[in-house]
Amino acid sequence: MPLWLNFLAILIRISLNSCKFSCVISKRMATPCVLRVSVANIFRFWLRQVRIKSRIVTRYKAKIGKNVSRELKLKVMQRYKVYGFACLLLLILLHMPAYDANGEDQLEKVSLQLKWYHQFQFAGFYAAEEKGFYQQAGLDVDIIEGYSGSYPLEAVAAGKVQYGLAGPEALFHQQRGKPLVALAVIFQHSPRVLITRKGADIHSPQDFVGKKIWIGTQVENVADTYAMFLKEGISPDKLTQVDEWNLNHFINGKIDAFSGYITNQPYRLEKAGIAFNLIYPITYGIDFYGDLIITSETEVNEHPERAKAFRQASLQGWEYAMEHPEELIDLIMTQYKASKYPKSRDALEDEARRMEKLILPKLVEIGHMNPGRWEHIARTYVDFDIIPADYSLEGFLYNPEKKKITSLVIQIVAISSSIIVTIVIFFVFFNQQLKRVVAQRTEELNATNAKLQQEIEERTQIGEELVLAKDQAESANRAKSEFIANISHEIRTPMNAILGFSEILNHQIKHQQQKEYLASIISSGKSLLGLINGILDLSKIEAGKMELQYRAVNPKTVFQEMQRIFSLELEEKNLDFIIEMDPLLPEALVLDETRLRQILLNLMGNAVKFTASGSIKLSVCQIPNQTDDSQIDLIFSVEDTGIGIPQGQLESIFGAFQQQDWQISSKYGGTGLGLTITQRLVEMMDGEITVTSQVGEGSTFCITLKDVDIAATIDSQVELKEEINITNVQFKKTKILIADDVVTNQNLLKGYLQDYGFDLWVANNGKDAIELAEQHQPDVILMDMKMPVMGGREATDLIKKSKKLKDIPVIAVTASVMKEAEEEIKQLCDGYLHKPVSKVKLVTELMKFIEHDQHLLESSQPENSLAVPEKEFTQDILDQLPELLTLIRQELMPLWQELNSGASVNDIQDFGNHLKHLGNHYQYNHLVQWSEQVISAASRFDMENISQTMSYFPELVAAMENLLTKEMKIEN
Repeated sequence: MPLWLNFLAILIRISLNSCKFSCVISKRMATPCVLRVSVANIFRFWLRQVRIKSRIVTRYKAKIGKNVSRELKLKVMQRYKVYGFACLLLLILLHMPAYDANGEDQLEKVSLQLKWYHQFQFAGFYAAEEKGFYQQAGLDVDIIEGYSGSYPLEAVAAGKVQYGLAGPEALFHQQRGKPLVALAVIFQHSPRVLITRKGADIHSPQDFVGKKIWIGTQVENVADTYAMFLKEGISPDKLTQVDEWNLNHFINGKIDAFSGYITNQPYRLEKAGIAFNLIYPITYGIDFYGDLIITSETEVNEHPERAKAFRQASLQGWEYAMEHPEELIDLIMTQYKASKYPKSRDALEDEARRMEKLILPKLVEIGHMNPGRWEHIARTYVDFDIIPADYSLEGFLYNPEKKKITSLVIQIVAISSSIIVTIVIFFVFFNQQLKRVVAQRTEELNATNAKLQQEIEERTQIGEELVLAKDQAESANRAKSEFIANISHEIRTPMNAILGFSEILNHQIKHQQQKEYLASIISSGKSLLGLINGILDLSKIEAGKMELQYRAVNPKTVFQEMQRIFSLELEEKNLDFIIEMDPLLPEALVLDETRLRQILLNLMGNAVKFTASGSIKLSVCQIPNQTDDSQIDLIFSVEDTGIGIPQGQLESIFGAFQQQDWQISSKYGGTGLGLTITQRLVEMMDGEITVTSQVGEGSTFCITLKDVDIAATIDSQVELKEEINITNVQFKKTKILIADDVVTNQNLLKGYLQDYGFDLWVANNGKDAIELAEQHQPDVILMDMKMPVMGGREATDLIKKSKKLKDIPVIAVTASVMKEAEEEIKQLCDGYLHKPVSKVKLVTELMKFIEHDQHLLESSQPENSLAVPEKEFTQDILDQLPELLTLIRQELMPLWQELNSGASVNDIQDFGNHLKHLGNHYQYNHLVQWSEQVISAASRFDMENISQTMSYFPELVAAMENLLTKEMKIEN
């Protein structure tokens, strides 16, 4: 028998013996082991046949001859090679761990101890059991209802159950020596809150002093509540705590507040008709985790795969439960009804809604644990001196990747022996075949080299064509940029006239209905400008010419600003607006504030537009960077209850000018640019935007900006700009030359300047402008940049080169939007105005070059000044003025402050009517006029004028006080 065959037989025997041994010690591999032994017997039979045939060949070798015996030997060996190799591979596969997933006897039995009686708080575990997630993981889980004889912490630590639920106090017990491990976190925020009676006048932690309160004596269980008091400077010994807890004591007024779960007690109090307030520890910077899945160190060390499988299946169940709350409520009502204190369906639905805000399934991966948060919890326990200051989280936080090697040693030995056998077979049986393959490959490589040489020549030619194509693309891009600049100029020029003359008419027309018509024209004009700006933004992004301007920004201010901006539309449509802001969000982040605001405006605008009823929710949170403390991932989402988006169109909505089949253009309007620009801006910020939606139920747009830098501080120095009252500016006698080829633009500029006594000349192109300038020597030239015959740039260049004209200031008036062109114009000209040009911008720019009497508004007044000459105040009015001032200071000023911080249009209109009544009663016309402006702006829903006019109220009161002071001095 050949030497190699003897060597192979020895290796096979070793492999077979390891197979037998692994079958004996492994309970879960009993069935496969029977099959392995059968294969082993077949393998022995094959080996015996090989030996027999080998002897036959040896006996006949002398009689038949060398050549014939060689041929016979090859036939014998060839017959058994494939058969033997197949058996060996099957034997190797049977070494792998396996179990029958459909066999009940293959599932490992484990127990899960709940914290309380069955309710939605444990829905994820019910889902994992009922949807087969536990069975798929090889587990038969016995879910034990809470309060059934032992608490989960004690049961897990004592080994009575393998898994349980607990709060963050598990860390306290682990540090005290109990072998506990936290597998995962279900609640990202603690459900524990302080519930106070409405009439107890408790609004902050300081208000609890002297009140009757129940918190609990075990500090480790309510450490977040005590920590809130300590952080606010209130020692626990200053609190008047009752010993016995009973919800009826709160309902009956025997206690003023208690510590409870937001998922349970608020619903019971609402049903009882008890008014209450909620105080959250998170508001004061104390943010603990909620429910934890816990196990023992023994379970993790001795059954690492089982612990990992239980954790994964449980979290899979929670994901299903949060996506299908109604289905889980049905399941609880039928199969998991509490043995004591069962909840109604309404109570379970309320519990599910409140839990979603604690779990945050759409923002944070269920089960996620942040070691930094655990450090915060541990330090809080240290502050109460209930765990040592040298604590360690090692061993408490579960690492699913950590495995115990000892449990796999036997299987590794068996598999290793099989691998060795396989390697030997490959070397013996396929060595010759490998040589043939090498020779064949060498021949193929030679042919490939020749083909590659040909491809190199072809690619060289293609490269030359690509260079030509690149030149053509760049030329097309330049043509596109020029087209955008031209079309922008052509649109902005008439828009300059529309908005400009509307501004002039707005000052001259007094009829209210006509002013409203003008307001519609101005609003439509601004909408058209918004469309132009959107197209230009998209073009700049595609051309790679948009640059982000990063600086330190307070993100909370930007997000909260959305409520003020959309308050009118939200009120008109009776929509609820909800902001969920992570309290740990840094005060300063390095962002492009303008582009962040643009993204929010697009998403919020769409949400308001496509939502007819219900609510809009803006959620903001952060995920700390695990490797860099100076960075976070900023996540924010806009969720609405609007018309929704069909699943097949979720990707196409980000295409330019895309209005979907479900979007009725005549009803909703829009150009389809908002989401396109939003996506491009997010991508420029190295972020990601996703959308989920269901037709008829609403949509959620979620944006993740990764690795956002945390700024050290925000520059609080705001550059104050002096506001100029252009109606009071008086210029010296001045000559002005207007160069513009559009008659409407000429008339607009002349209309703006007609009240200032200027001498005006008009040129239709750059050539005429130079001639008129040489003839009249104007003091200032207003130069349009794009004109026939000779453009503004060429004309300005000639003026600056002329010894006679070079000192005349030239102010560019242009509609150009390209950044390069704008910089070039600013370097060439002395001043710069961008169309559409307003009267304020024009006069302000002229003041830089023309002598004038400048009047700064020390206290700004509304457009139609409310100032009344003192001679119009009769003695009767002055006698009543102290009484009116007292009434305003005591009652109306606090009301004004409340309205100014955010109020409905109806409330502001009522405020104006009340003040108008007072003004008429006290014969103070100044107050009546101001009130009429407030009422008028509110009736037109003109939010800009409402805000401006309301801001003058303190100055109005100050003017009254000054008048009273002067009168008292005269009397003295």
